[in-house]
Amino acid sequence: MSKYHDETPKCSFCGRPATAVDELIRGDEAAICDVCVDACRAILRAQEPPGDSKVAVTEDHDAECAFCGAGGASGGGCGGCGHHHDEVLLFAALPAVICADCVELCLDERDGLGEGFAEDRYGSMEYRRCGRTGLKLPALSLGAWHNFGGRADFDEARRMLHRAFDLGITHFDLANNYGPPPGSAEDSVGRILVRYFGEHRDELVISTKAGYGMWPGPYGDFGSKKYLLASLDQSLLRLGLDYVDVFYHHRPDPDTPLDETMEALALAVQQGKALYGAVSNYGGDRIGEAQGLLRARGTALVTDQVAYSMLNRGPERDVMPYTEAEGLGVVAFCPLAQGLLTSKYLDGIPAESRAADPDGFLRSEAVTPELQAKLRRLNELALERGQTLAQMALQWVLRDPRVTTALIGARNVAQIEENVAALAAAALTDEELARIDTVLGG
Repeated sequence: MSKYHDETPKCSFCGRPATAVDELIRGDEAAICDVCVDACRAILRAQEPPGDSKVAVTEDHDAECAFCGAGGASGGGCGGCGHHHDEVLLFAALPAVICADCVELCLDERDGLGEGFAEDRYGSMEYRRCGRTGLKLPALSLGAWHNFGGRADFDEARRMLHRAFDLGITHFDLANNYGPPPGSAEDSVGRILVRYFGEHRDELVISTKAGYGMWPGPYGDFGSKKYLLASLDQSLLRLGLDYVDVFYHHRPDPDTPLDETMEALALAVQQGKALYGAVSNYGGDRIGEAQGLLRARGTALVTDQVAYSMLNRGPERDVMPYTEAEGLGVVAFCPLAQGLLTSKYLDGIPAESRAADPDGFLRSEAVTPELQAKLRRLNELALERGQTLAQMALQWVLRDPRVTTALIGARNVAQIEENVAALAAAALTDEELARIDTVLGG
């Protein structure tokens, strides 16, 4: 695939010349314009194509892709994916046909994803050790809690993962129930990993979790050995992986013996389905008890993932003293308090924000006038530092050496770039930290 740069040919699907459309991408036998690529993409993503689209799925079983030769009476395989005729989705508009894989290649070309990853991706990212283990994680990791599920924009998701890796973010964090709907984030990320990251698997740390409700009946929730190991098998299928690097128990189970839950994590490691066991939302003495149970089985917890931000400092008392004593790292999720520690909520609740999202966990009633007053004062300090509020909030979380990584969420590539830029700023001074404490305590 390549873009036309010289002549002015017509799109083989709609007949419009290059001057009438944004771009033309060509193969050996045909060219396709942005408009028709978007129409194919919409059908491929189970969306409605534009009303004036000339593109549709063909029912001609003798049709061949004009770009790679997929399909046809001979049942030839797709040059991009190797699939055979009965597996290839073909889109047609006279006089041309294009297969689904070539549509993806066109989207890659258009989005600049066709030339691999940045060679200097490790040049500026800081990598921190998880407690006293050998595992290092980037100072910022990318979470797929929101914006990677079945209702999210798949093409933006692949752009975000690609750009994150370009910037040195090597850790992608998931859970079995991330979506919505549950499981769909692993499906989407798995498709992206298989297509773009196959030869870079050893450069990535992929984590997933189980512990919240995932399927009906008595075996689809909490911390039993049956649930955790069945869930891990399902996650690996969705992700298209042989193993995950880190497998978490997502939350404490008040009914299942902790010994059984830790046995499940140990078995996952022993079976080669996970390299490390970990816990999330654990606190206090339970951390030491869990670590002791795993060590007795020849392995150990690598990290505890907890919510930690300027607006939620509980882990400084309830988690970090225990993780430090037991040699665990701390993965801080919601370091921006689900977007509260950004400029979004300084003057209201934007329509596209999490607080306005009926599927989100942040409720609009949490955005009180008192909180907004604090956010505005914090924003003033960030502006004095030449930063956004989000960048300062991330630096604040990472000021504590016990925190291994701050787990960011993002709706688009620009948010990832903004967050990573926080790492280049000067460290918060003692005076600035004191001012933050005053605002938060006021």
